[in-house]
Parts: sequence; structure tokens; C-alpha cells
Amino acid sequence: MIFKKPRSFIPVYDLDINNYSKKLANNAINSGWISANGRYIKEFEGSFSKLFNGFNACATTNGTTALHLALKACGVNENSTVIVPSFTYIATINAIKYQNATPLFVDVNKDNWQIDLKLLEKIDAQKAQFILVPHIYGASCDMNKLNKIIKKKKWVLIEDCAEALGSYFGKKRLGEYGECATFSFFGNKTISTGEGGMIISKKKKIIEYCKFLKSHSMSPQKRYWHTEIGYNYRMTNIVAAIGVGQIREINKTIKKKNLLHEKYKAALSDLPVTFQKKEKEQLFWVTSILFETTKDRKKLTELLDLNKIGWRPLFYPAHRMPMYKNFDYIKSTDLTSQLSSRGIILPSYPTIKDVDLKKIIRTIRSYFEK
Repeated sequence: MIFKKPRSFIPVYDLDINNYSKKLANNAINSGWISANGRYIKEFEGSFSKLFNGFNACATTNGTTALHLALKACGVNENSTVIVPSFTYIATINAIKYQNATPLFVDVNKDNWQIDLKLLEKIDAQKAQFILVPHIYGASCDMNKLNKIIKKKKWVLIEDCAEALGSYFGKKRLGEYGECATFSFFGNKTISTGEGGMIISKKKKIIEYCKFLKSHSMSPQKRYWHTEIGYNYRMTNIVAAIGVGQIREINKTIKKKNLLHEKYKAALSDLPVTFQKKEKEQLFWVTSILFETTKDRKKLTELLDLNKIGWRPLFYPAHRMPMYKNFDYIKSTDLTSQLSSRGIILPSYPTIKDVDLKKIIRTIRSYFEK
């Protein structure tokens, strides 16, 4: 009998590019259209438009440039204050500063680690004009309650869906609630093109402006004439071709990810760890666990390292980063800081082998059962 061996190192994430994506990428290369022109750009944007009920779509170089364009197109500028949770990847915050705007940091709730709506209700409506909500690890706050707050305060909502492609709140996809929404196709995302981003909006005017800005703000009527400062944020045809192939497999990928999370939960839920809570229709982009103490996290991660099992810390508080420490932070219990000191992300790629998953589970259990 042949026994399968675990990988020598189990990564946190492993990129899976399907054969169809590779075929389309080769088609793009062979066509000669390898840069920002070519059929696959429009096809990839079209696939997003179809996925999101006809929303307009604009492809970009990555999720960060998508955020930058979205904020600018929605009117964020040096006179703006943008509410944002401190518990998020730094790109979300940096995009605000690209527009010389002011971030107003807010704590998250203890259940699903999303922006605390009770804190939002207490913020003076005049204190901000925009709210940028990242759907951390594929979850979301109560979007209906959020929209009621926003409508009352007259703020503009922008969604950062980098980690939430495939998630819903109720019958609407995350990304369909705001003035516009952005996505990332980095190597660890639900669909990946290596790097890449997308902006969607119901408003055609917003997406047309993003497309104008991403190509050096060149006049559509007069080639090489530029009417304002623009950017080179254009996705290449090769990258878009990979995206067309990847998005065709999105439902299979989501199913595998959610199944993986259920396996982790079934195997570890009796231990003193807490799992992030989500709505039943939301994607488990990654499986994250929270330990009761920082000591447990330190000792357990040392054991993972010893067994060559990858892990990642949860996001560090943005309001504690050197460049952001002087900005206001509205908190209740400062759960943001607790998450970063007690939580980790486990290997969460959809193609993980059972033998590797069993090794991860066995290693974690061995710490608590010693």
C-alpha cells in the first residue's frame, strides 16, 4: 500500500491556474495584443458586468489601483474625511491618502470582525463625507442597517471587495450596495490573475471616468492630448485572458473554500479557539481562528513553524502604523488590537490535499491536548 506524504512545506495559499486560463493566455500572446488592448480586457469586464447584474466594470492593474481610481471617481479629495475600519489591509487606508483625504478609524464588532455599526451611529454626520467598507475575509456587517445609517448621515459608501468576491448579504452580492466597489485578483484571491483589479458601479459615468483616468487621462477625441493628470493603471490583455478563464470556475472554487472551512470547524470547534462568524451565503475566503491568549498564539505558531505549516497573523491595526498613529480612532473595546494579537489565518487554498489538512489539524490539536 502506498501512503501519501504531506508536502514538505504547507503554504497559507497556493495558486491554481486552470488549463483553460493558460490556453487563453497563450491565445493573447499569439494574437500579438499583449498590453492594454485586446479582446480579453472587454471580455473580463463583461464577465463582471454579467456577474453583477449589468453593473459597469473597469479592469485595472491591481486591487490598490482600483481603490485609488474608485475613490477619486466618487469625489474623495483633500477636503474629504473617509470613515474606515482600522482592522483592514493597509492598501485600503493608503488609497485614501493617495487622494490626500483624512481617514477616520473605527473599531470592529466581536462576531464577524466587521465595522461596528453601533459606533457608526454615534459619529456626527458632519464629521465625514465618505465611508470605505472592506468586507474582511469575505464577511460583511449588516448591509441593510449600514445603508440606513449612511442614508441618514448622507455619507457615500464605497465597498472594498478584495476578499469578498462571491459573497452575498441577503439576495445582493457584496459590491452591489455602494456607489462603487473594487476587487483584487492577487495570487491569494478567490480568482487570481497574479495581479489585477476591477471596479464596478451602477453609474456608467463613474466607470467611464475610471477608464479615462487609468490610461493617462488621454482625450478620447484627440490622441496624445491629456486634459488632466492621469495614471497608467491599465490591465494587460494576457492578465485579462487568465481572468476570463478563472472566473468561469468561480462557483467550484467557492464551494471548495467553504467545504475546507467546514472541515476545519468540525475538527477544531471543541478547542478553545473562536472562528469568525459569517452569514450563510458568504464566502470563507480564508479560515481564521482566534486564540484565548497571546501566549497560545505564540506557542501554537511556533509549533506550526516547526512542522513547516504556513500561517499568517490577522491584520495589524492601521491606526497604530507609524504614518497613521496621529489620526482619530473611535473604539469600544479596541477589538481591532485584540484580533491582531490573538488571531491567525490557516492554510486556505481550495486545492489543499486531505493529507496536508490532516497534518494541520493534528498539529493544532496536539498543542491543546498535550
